[in-house]
Amino acid sequence: DKKSEYYKNFLKMPQTKVRVLTGVTPAAVDVMGNRVLILNNGKEPSVLSIINPEIARSFTSFFNSLWNIAKE
Repeated sequence: DKKSEYYKNFLKMPQTKVRVLTGVTPAAVDVMGNRVLILNNGKEPSVLSIINPEIARSFTSFFNSLWNIAKE
């Protein structure tokens, strides 16, 4: 949601690009090396952390596919 503080905070981060896909998921996914974080910034924020190189590669591939169709 472009109106959320979560989105606005990402826009302020140096060396960070943000794109939006509407209707896909309310969660965010971060991939850092072999770690995948799945974040929910709802009324009760939560995070799921997965450390697995195969899953990280899969999410990276999935991310790249979505990034290419997302809007700036």
